[in-house]
Amino acid sequence: MNKILLLLLSVLILSSCETEQDVKDSIVRLKSERSSISSEVMTMRSEVNHLSDSLTKINEELKIKGMISSGQKPKYVLKLKLSQSRMTLDIDEMMKDAMNEAEFTIPVDEEMYKSVQPGTRLVNNFRVGSFIMNGSFSSWDITVINKEIQ
Repeated sequence: MNKILLLLLSVLILSSCETEQDVKDSIVRLKSERSSISSEVMTMRSEVNHLSDSLTKINEELKIKGMISSGQKPKYVLKLKLSQSRMTLDIDEMMKDAMNEAEFTIPVDEEMYKSVQPGTRLVNNFRVGSFIMNGSFSSWDITVINKEIQ
């Protein structure tokens, strides 16, 4: 009886083994499925970003309409980051640049407000005077960090 069970078990194990080609086919199929799923995820992320942007715009429009109907005038404000960046291998200079970054808010008109998004670089000017006087390659950067309607 034990020999029969052992023989049946051996036959089952050997018959259920996949061939090398079956394994290769499974790998190809799984890679294809992974690629398809990755593509779907990217599409869905894009849709989520688009819907989030649309929702933000709708909320801003509602806020503006509410302010106007209550007699207030909307104030468009940008939060900006001013920083200096320079071409150097001197860690002290790099740390000094990072510590000297400044953030500030300024009111802007509606057209300017609508024309920029967080991350937009407004100014990236090479500092000619520093180059001539000190041989320093540096620039001022002004970047939009945030925007809001008050």
